[in-house]
Amino acid sequence: MITVAVVDDQKAVRDGLRTMINLNQGVTCLASFANAQEALEAIPKLKPDVLLLDIEMPDLSGIECARRLKQLQPSLNIIMLTIHDDPERIQAAFRAGAYGFLTKNSFPSQIIKAIEDVHQGGAPMNPQIARRLVQSLEIPGNQDLSSREQQILKRASEGLSNQATAKALHISPNTVRFHLKNIYRKLEVHSKVEAIQKAIRRGIL
Repeated sequence: MITVAVVDDQKAVRDGLRTMINLNQGVTCLASFANAQEALEAIPKLKPDVLLLDIEMPDLSGIECARRLKQLQPSLNIIMLTIHDDPERIQAAFRAGAYGFLTKNSFPSQIIKAIEDVHQGGAPMNPQIARRLVQSLEIPGNQDLSSREQQILKRASEGLSNQATAKALHISPNTVRFHLKNIYRKLEVHSKVEAIQKAIRRGIL
C-alpha cells in the first residue's frame, strides 16, 4: 500500500484529491494539510511514501516547503501540483527535491499513475510540462558543458554514484540525474561510460 499526503491551501482541492486517492486500490491518503507549516510539523511523523504538494501557497511556497521536508525526510517522494508550466519554477522545484510535476487539471488516472511511478523511482510529468522543460534547455549554437555539468561528469569518472556525487556537491540526487540527462543530450550519448569517453576525447576531462 502506497501512503500519500496532500498539501494545498484550497479545501476543495484537498478533499477532492483525498477522496480520489482513497477510491483506488493500492494507495491511501493518510492526511491532508492546508498550509506548509502544518505539513512541516506533521509529515516527518507520518512518513508518507508520496506527497502531493501545491507549488503556490500563501505562507510558504511549495518549493521551500519541499526543500525543508526533504531535509527532514530524505526518502519522501514529492510531486508538485501547479496551474503553471513555467520552466524556472519547474527547475526550482526539482532542485528543491521534487521528483514529479503535474498540472492541477490532470485526470485522476494520471495522478494515480504518477503516484505509482514516483514510488517506483520515476519522475512523472505532464507531457506539456515535460515539453516546456525540454524547450527551456535548448540553447541553440552552444552545446558546451556547464561548470556544474563538468563537476558531475568528473565525479562520475571517479566512480562516484549519483548519491555520492549529490552529497559531494551539496545538491539532490534528482538534480544530479537532471544534469546527467542534459550531459547525455549535449554529448549525444546514452550512458555515463559513453559520456566519460567522449568528454576525455574532447579534452573536457
